[in-house]
Amino acid sequence: MLTTIERDELIRHGSRLRATNLVAQVGYTLRVAKRDGDALVALLPPGYLGEMREATAAVEAARGDKTNRAAESKDATRRQAAALREAKVWRRRATNRGNASRWLGNQVPQTLTQVTPAKAVPAIVAQMVDMDAALDANAEVMGGERAASLREDGARLREDLASEDAEQESKRLAALPASVRDFYAAKGALYAGLKVVNYTGRELHAADPRAGAAYHLKILHRRARRRAAKQPSPLAGQ
Repeated sequence: MLTTIERDELIRHGSRLRATNLVAQVGYTLRVAKRDGDALVALLPPGYLGEMREATAAVEAARGDKTNRAAESKDATRRQAAALREAKVWRRRATNRGNASRWLGNQVPQTLTQVTPAKAVPAIVAQMVDMDAALDANAEVMGGERAASLREDGARLREDLASEDAEQESKRLAALPASVRDFYAAKGALYAGLKVVNYTGRELHAADPRAGAAYHLKILHRRARRRAAKQPSPLAGQ
């Protein structure tokens, strides 16, 4: 068993991950683990890397199902669209206020004059928290009471985003077909295993951060290409 984390939590994690990237990431990480050999194996639960390979093969097989692929694609689109819609107006108000103040001759931090791209709801909420802190620190040049009103609106919106996102996600995942829930749970468990191996690899190389940096998640979080050439299984040659 890769993890004892509850199934519902694994489903939640798995729903947020693209199987293609997850499988590719695990394949890379297992190759790094193979390079570290017995030194890494000694720090992991018995047979853990073998379980990772088996779990990867199961996710690979499940992602071939059309229903699973369609659900995964739909989830990714829904999350991005909802997050951008909810945050767009408030962030625009804050940055327009900040830029107007800057052109009046005030010193305004960049946090309140431009917004960096963010798609996932948690990332947008974190961004809004940073903007709120900047509004608080620069209340006078941001309009005094007007800034306070903007902060109140932002606080309500953040709470709504967080609660609605969690509640809607919970209801949506519970209503999915059993096969899709199984697929998401399998992805979630594999992701948990990946985190275990990564943290253990970094523990092994604690005295050498550069070597530990090989245990990363860059492949997992890369954007999907529009047209990707067919790749061999990441487990090939292991």
